[in-house]
Amino acid sequence: MMNKLQQLYIHILTPVAGVMEKTPLGSQGRQRGIGICSFLLAAVFLIQYPYRYSPWPAVSYPNNATAWVLIGSVLLVIIIVLSVEKGMKPLKSCKVFGVAFIGTAALILASSFLHYIGEGWRPFALSMLIVFPVFYLVYMGTGQWEAVFKAFSWGLMIYGYTLVVSSLIINPPDLDNPVSRYTGMTGNAAYFAMSMMPAVVGGLYLAIKCRSKSIKISALLLVCLATLFLVLTGTRAALSGAVFAEIVAVIIVMKLRRHGKEEHDSSGRKNVYRGLIIAVVAVIVVLLLLLSDAGKALLEYFSRFDMTGKTLNRFLAGRWDLWVEAFSRLNFIGHDYSTDPLIINDKYMYGTHNFPLEVAYRSGIIAGVFYLAMEILCLAFLFGRLFKKGTVKAEHIFPCLIIPAFFAVSMFEWDLRMFSALHVLCFFISLGPVMFKKDSGPENRDIIP
Repeated sequence: MMNKLQQLYIHILTPVAGVMEKTPLGSQGRQRGIGICSFLLAAVFLIQYPYRYSPWPAVSYPNNATAWVLIGSVLLVIIIVLSVEKGMKPLKSCKVFGVAFIGTAALILASSFLHYIGEGWRPFALSMLIVFPVFYLVYMGTGQWEAVFKAFSWGLMIYGYTLVVSSLIINPPDLDNPVSRYTGMTGNAAYFAMSMMPAVVGGLYLAIKCRSKSIKISALLLVCLATLFLVLTGTRAALSGAVFAEIVAVIIVMKLRRHGKEEHDSSGRKNVYRGLIIAVVAVIVVLLLLLSDAGKALLEYFSRFDMTGKTLNRFLAGRWDLWVEAFSRLNFIGHDYSTDPLIINDKYMYGTHNFPLEVAYRSGIIAGVFYLAMEILCLAFLFGRLFKKGTVKAEHIFPCLIIPAFFAVSMFEWDLRMFSALHVLCFFISLGPVMFKKDSGPENRDIIP
């Protein structure tokens, strides 16, 4: 199926490539355009936050979810147009992953014509079905994955620093009240945590890939600050995701070091893994220095991880009862959220707080199975790259960082629309190397200047 789709995509893109060759942009102009659009994919979320968490009740974010899908899809289409080249050929693909990916999107789209599945879900499915596969094919086939991942990570870093600084100014942490979960500028601890986790991934990627020591230090500082804020939010899923990403980063750098990749980097990439370890230690030190009654306060923040005296449902913040109820109501066509919402203990639930279960509840059991298969195949990709002999290819670094972080969060959150949640967009941006295989030749540099 993927081979036929690739041939169709290439047939459509060939005349586009011909037109682009006649434009006066040139190679450098196109590279700049790719970088700007990739940067904006992450940075545009800075526009969402003041709007999404506005104190005025009349402003309703969900009603504009479709608009954000359209904005993101337009940026992706621009990247595709700027990246496409003549003579593109089909790439070797992971057929099982392709079936799971396309199958998920197709079933979500089909179910949207049977009943209401939620604002923005139909354009989300269309983007997943049409735009993203072409995006992967083009940036993997032309070697533009490096420009995309680099610029996107810069967007994540600027986004992260903006949220950190604005949160410190608008709503600094109450260090004398460790039981109170930090909400940052969003007014919601969980939302703020979901904002910080992508910043960790972007910082880790730039710390590993960039030559400049100043960029490495800036990136590691962001990782440190974002991890500290994640601890203060008390949001276990996001904190676990960030820690998993940091562990993967250490493994990647150690593999690069073991296989001699540091010889290409006179600035000392071989010491990055030490920097990552130092960053984690620094988080603990800062906590101990800043918090009153340091040891006791630190234990208070981690008390949410303690199972003592808690039922499984209480430990999971009510999610267990929600999962059981949602699972018991699954069918093959899904549910209409406007007429058949999830209500637990007389409380309306916006979602099931589990991505595969969310897809299954909205669009049917088969769609949920496809989505779960997609996540499992991504984990298999991650472990295959981390624990096989040899180094980790440059194009695999960003996917390997985001996959474990995304998986940790996907088990406990509900909104899997990529342009409504930045950590979901990070995951979808990274899937090109999972769907399509391309050997790293001399043209694919291992170091980003």
